[in-house]
Amino acid sequence: MTDIFREVDEEVRAQKLEAFWKKYSTLLVAVAVLLIAAVGGWRYFVHVNETAAAASAVRFEEALDLSRQGKPADAEKVLNELAGSGADGYRRLSRFRAAAEIAATDPGAGAKAFDALAADAALDKTLQDLARLRAAALLVDTISPDDLAARIGGLSQAGQPWRNGARELLGLARFKAGDMKGASGYFEQMALDPAATDQMRQRAQIMLGLVRGGTVPTK
Repeated sequence: MTDIFREVDEEVRAQKLEAFWKKYSTLLVAVAVLLIAAVGGWRYFVHVNETAAAASAVRFEEALDLSRQGKPADAEKVLNELAGSGADGYRRLSRFRAAAEIAATDPGAGAKAFDALAADAALDKTLQDLARLRAAALLVDTISPDDLAARIGGLSQAGQPWRNGARELLGLARFKAGDMKGASGYFEQMALDPAATDQMRQRAQIMLGLVRGGTVPTK
């Protein structure tokens, strides 16, 4: 008797499944096709991006080699090409490296190139601020401490990702101008900031020794 009920139950399920398939088969096939196309499209997208990134990496290394060979103009040409048509990350990286290549032979022009990056709203704010800092580093010997502070004073505040780099430049500018009190404040902030690297803290201690007229650490 149990076998009869099971057979009837299976027959009913089979009939329901057949009816369901007749009613929704077109839709199910369409969904399956879309899923297959989506997976295939995504894999193609990943493949294209990986291929582009690999090609950009090769070109970027080529630019670095040209730079090491003392051919900044050739390196800049390759970098500018990457900046226009390279993989996404390499476009940004190439723009920064191209500015550095310009700065190697003309600091003033290099500063302008970094200023252009700092003004580019398409870049992430962290990268814009980095460009501001790089421009300031090129100008630290040619502009006044107040002008430098107008450029990067905000970057030295607590919580800013490049704060210790900005503090170091601002402190050096004050030191060169004879403002020992102002310089001391920046170097003290560097020395006490747990986020500063060991090298940064060491340089800050050295500068504090000079500022205060004490013994300059040698290690």
